[in-house]
Amino acid sequence: MTNIHIERTHDLGLEHARTKVEEVAQSLRDEFQVECEWNGNRLAFNRAGVSGGIDVGPDRIDVNVELGMPLALLKGVVEDKINRRLDAVLG
Repeated sequence: MTNIHIERTHDLGLEHARTKVEEVAQSLRDEFQVECEWNGNRLAFNRAGVSGGIDVGPDRIDVNVELGMPLALLKGVVEDKINRRLDAVLG
């Protein structure tokens, strides 16, 4: 397994941050065909070869992704897409 960990701080507050993370989740659904489900303030996602979650706090977002083979070979591409999407929705 190859892991990706991304942390971001924000000043959106919990509810607005959850709304923004839902936008990121839609991108994950569209681009990577992952299944997403909220469990409290954690958005868990998975599909064959990919699993992880986005933890949303009042001032911080933590993204953790586990890539199986052969998606591990695309770690840089996946990490870049997540970072760009977070930049777009968090400002």
